[in-house]
Amino acid sequence: MSISAHENPLPTVSASAALLSDAAIFRALADNAADSIMITALDGTVAYANRASYTMLGYDYDQQELIGLTAATIIPAESRETTSEEVTASLAAAGIWRGELRQQRKDGTLIDVSAAAFILQNSQGELAGVASIVRDITELKASRQALIESEDRFRRVIESSPDIIVELDRQGRVEMLYYPGVGLMPDKVGQQYIDLILDEEAKPVVQAAIDAALSSGQPAAFSSERLNPLLGEKRWYNSIYTPFRAADGQIAGVIIATRDITDIKRSELERDALQQQVIEAQRQALAELSTPIIPVVEGIIVMPLVGAVDTQRSRDVMRALLEGISRYRAQIAIVDITGVPVVDTGVAQHLDKTIQAARLKGVQTLVTGVSESVAETIVDLGINWQGIETLRDLQTGLRVALKQLGKRIGV
Repeated sequence: MSISAHENPLPTVSASAALLSDAAIFRALADNAADSIMITALDGTVAYANRASYTMLGYDYDQQELIGLTAATIIPAESRETTSEEVTASLAAAGIWRGELRQQRKDGTLIDVSAAAFILQNSQGELAGVASIVRDITELKASRQALIESEDRFRRVIESSPDIIVELDRQGRVEMLYYPGVGLMPDKVGQQYIDLILDEEAKPVVQAAIDAALSSGQPAAFSSERLNPLLGEKRWYNSIYTPFRAADGQIAGVIIATRDITDIKRSELERDALQQQVIEAQRQALAELSTPIIPVVEGIIVMPLVGAVDTQRSRDVMRALLEGISRYRAQIAIVDITGVPVVDTGVAQHLDKTIQAARLKGVQTLVTGVSESVAETIVDLGINWQGIETLRDLQTGLRVALKQLGKRIGV
């Protein structure tokens, strides 16, 4: 599942291997999952596909053939545009899409799948990609057709099914009910199916799904959390309402296949919690990499800054510098701005606050990496750095710091 970049109304962000960084646990879970799990960048290319994806679509897992392909290629050409529009609109509106569609295997054969796609965000809350969980339901759909053709075959199939199977007539009365582990339940025949649902909130939605299947002649899907009268507890169920026709071609009723997805729901919650832990770990790792503290000799630490310094990063810089001062018992801290591309009023103010905070800790702070262009910029902007000791480069700063502490490095 994916969206072509030119069809995507969402903001475009840089897509890279960062989608999967620091995700060994995710890979272990995903590669052992029975369902297809894919992650695509916002340009529509596949960045990750688990083993089940290759099995389901007929590609070579060892060669990683799916990686880099445009995910839209696994959707049949005749439905590619409408599918993309539907999924894109749902993702833009709600951040998630669920439904059934057809996918195309490598050999050209088509399979029916039940899928869910949702947006992924990075630690800054920016869109980073789209994930999809897909289940092959081709056999399930074939089974439904087989149930219509042969009552005897129908019973053999449902008796080996993990799903709750209910057959209703057009008036919503139960013709047959099969419950895994219990078997056929003839005592329910003739009862209104809607009366068997104990949750009042679920009844109107279930009735609407039944009515939709009867009126349209097309399957309708419905997921809900409702009380199970046999287990005496609330469970999550995914139901598919499939209308069937009599010999005269008229819709005679609905077959409901209901799967208990409580364990899946719990796994999703655990996976979401794990994903948040991974995102937080990534955020902390990036923060540490962007504000490194290097102890040079006893009493002297260096903080090299690379890249732009904004408000959020300035707070991280101040926090990291103060922590480094305490950890290494520094007397002199050197802040090297050689790698800072632009020094403007904002950067100068951030550095000034950091230096003032260091002074409160009794530490002298030197700013190095002040080139001619940076010096001219500071003068042109009228920035007052009179109280800040600045030096041309880090080497000079180290010499000054060593001299002030009465130390020297022997050769």
